Amino acid sequence: MYDLRGWFLMPSVKAGLKMANGTAYGIETHHTEGINEQNGSKVFAYHHDTGKTMTFAKTPQGWPLDQKNYDANLIYDLATEQGWTSPRDYKMQTVPVPMCPRFWNGDPTSYQFSKHVAYNVVTNCKVTGSGDVGPAYFTIQGPFEFDFQGDVGQTPSILLTYYWGDKKNREQLFLTQTVGWCKWTHAVLTQLSPNTADYVIDSSVVHNKIVLGQVAPQFPCAPIA
Repeated sequence: MYDLRGWFLMPSVKAGLKMANGTAYGIETHHTEGINEQNGSKVFAYHHDTGKTMTFAKTPQGWPLDQKNYDANLIYDLATEQGWTSPRDYKMQTVPVPMCPRFWNGDPTSYQFSKHVAYNVVTNCKVTGSGDVGPAYFTIQGPFEFDFQGDVGQTPSILLTYYWGDKKNREQLFLTQTVGWCKWTHAVLTQLSPNTADYVIDSSVVHNKIVLGQVAPQFPCAPIA
């Protein structure tokens, strides 16, 4: 049985993990960095956990954030950025969307389905729009060995795949027990020939460097419960 909360989040220093050079690390003291694999720009991930909500800050300023809720049964998608110009702008699901079991038995046929994934667009802490990307499917596979290179290297990974927009879009989250959520990709279903269609990745980021330093998540519109 896999507690997937522990695959989303960087482990605690209490886990006793060390980098290749012998340096101990953990969520309390370290974060991850890496690159956008399309344009080579630097990316960041600062992990935090309230006991109910996991947050993943994407800059040293502590925003924007991805937020995932969890309880004893499920992990849910909750919020993400709406642009990168203000911590007061974001998108949030109208109802937290089930992504995967909190505790997974390794069954690769496990999935979560939502007929609608409705969200609000928030600007300057006020709802200014809405949308719906449903129906949405989440599937889960692994663990399998994957080489993330950098400080992470080869390590077991669980793959969480999210199809939305009538399966025209695919997002994949690569989760590890080494640094937590390590890689993300987005792909679009593309007609490659008259008889062949496949998902073509148009965006991907990998966080494979373990770096000293933490920042508190900045979310001025509401407390992170």
